[in-house]
Amino acid sequence: MKKHLLLLTFALSITIGVFAQTAPFSLSWDGAPIPDGGSVYVLGDNTPTNILKAHAIVTNNKAEMALIKVVRTEKTLVPDTYNYFCYAGTCYSPSTNESNFDVYAPGESSTVDDFYADYQSNGHSGTSIIEYAFVNHNNANEKVSFTVYYTTSPASVEDLIARSSFSNPYPNPAKSDVSFDFNFPMQVISASIKVHNMLGKLIIEQQLTDKSGSITLPVQDIPEGVYFYSLILNDKIARTQKLLIQR
Repeated sequence: MKKHLLLLTFALSITIGVFAQTAPFSLSWDGAPIPDGGSVYVLGDNTPTNILKAHAIVTNNKAEMALIKVVRTEKTLVPDTYNYFCYAGTCYSPSTNESNFDVYAPGESSTVDDFYADYQSNGHSGTSIIEYAFVNHNNANEKVSFTVYYTTSPASVEDLIARSSFSNPYPNPAKSDVSFDFNFPMQVISASIKVHNMLGKLIIEQQLTDKSGSITLPVQDIPEGVYFYSLILNDKIARTQKLLIQR
């Protein structure tokens, strides 16, 4: 009996130790845990209207009710970018770093819409680093946090093509001039048209300084024949097609 009691006492002490080591709060998203102090990477293009989102679900692991608030820490920000967070039904201004608290029963978790953070690059590229901590309102030592790396970069040439409008040349065959209509998104930093002959020699190069409109190229001094025109977006070839000059 004494031996059994000793074993029971030992097992009870292990159980108590396990509960004592359990973190007061934990984070997850989409069924996967987010480690305390862990990092989340959110990637996107730098389209001014594009919004990057970070999410998390917080769980109260305590055996008692907890008042949990969110504290934002902006570690590194790309200049002229914009971010804010929403928690428990309230969206806070970009200048607000601490939310009001929400009440969690023992074992209760937030819903998928209770916390999210938005980041807008406003057309700028780079990485902004922001930490979000879920803190016990009554005990700042009880908290769990994660850091989000928001990275924006110029859109790929495929994205640029999909978002751009560039007409076929008209007339084609061309006699004295040839025209193109175009409409480019904001992330097109530079655009030009290049015309080469069949041997690859550059015949015409024309910069497109506007985001939309039309451009006319004079070709009256170019010999008849088959040529190739290329649309260049952000220093990358987006399109190459034939142009026929005939008189």
